[in-house]
Amino acid sequence: MDYIAIGGLIIGFFTFIGHLLYRRKQEILEAERRISDIESKLLVLETKTENNESDIDELYDLVRELSKIKSDISEIKGMLKSK
Repeated sequence: MDYIAIGGLIIGFFTFIGHLLYRRKQEILEAERRISDIESKLLVLETKTENNESDIDELYDLVRELSKIKSDISEIKGMLKSK
């Protein structure tokens, strides 16, 4: 009878350890999933930042073009006034 009790305790112990290991594995998988979610959100933010930077560069180019056009118009106005 003692062997049965000891066997039961050993089986219970290994079941308990197995359960703990399984929970740890699940926690690790959950942490990896959360890390993956955070990484994907960071990639989206990086893409948005890059798009914003390119939009800002494009706006600067447009401002430069407008400044050139404005100076050309002023030059043309000056020529027309002098005639």
